[in-house]
Amino acid sequence: MNQPALNTFQSSRPAFNFSLGNNGTGNKLTDKTFEEWRKLIYDQCGIYFQDNKKYLLESRLQKRILYLKIDTFEKYLEYVKYRTYANIDKKEAQYCLRYVIENSVKLLAPISPHIADEIYYEMFEKKSLQQVEWPKEGEINENAIQEVEKLKEVISQARQFKSSNKLSQAAEISEATVVDLDDELIEELRNISKIKEVKKGKELGFKV
Repeated sequence: MNQPALNTFQSSRPAFNFSLGNNGTGNKLTDKTFEEWRKLIYDQCGIYFQDNKKYLLESRLQKRILYLKIDTFEKYLEYVKYRTYANIDKKEAQYCLRYVIENSVKLLAPISPHIADEIYYEMFEKKSLQQVEWPKEGEINENAIQEVEKLKEVISQARQFKSSNKLSQAAEISEATVVDLDDELIEELRNISKIKEVKKGKELGFKV
């Protein structure tokens, strides 16, 4: 390719933005949150992200929180943390963490084959990704997604309530009233937002 043609090609192709920490949300994985995520993943899955692999964890989590429509890395950590450390559905939480990370690395292979291969070899199996089965598409439960959207909204309101009352996010709320939330998700809410008692009513509300 001659130089004028090369210049035309380079100027016409879309720019590839490798700023992994800002894929539409404006969030960055802070050093403190990176340490918390690294400890959680290592404790539960035996996978250790070295300092120079922070960008990879940030990228994978970023895609996950965008998919789940969660605002920050910290909120996502809050959702999964109580399960693993409180021994509530611990095996399921461990499986989910490992599943997301392992398959994200596999999906990275066509774009960055060498680094994906290295990461998979070091973290999962001593083999090349070329020898590994490609992730399979699963079924999407639209009803479950809608129900979890309701839960996320209540959790967000609980966080705002704590902030407006100058409470730590780790502080316990004495009571919450929720509308149209499944019993199983009420238990999730109670644990995630640290609410002593949750009952159903006609209007969403919280008490210190």
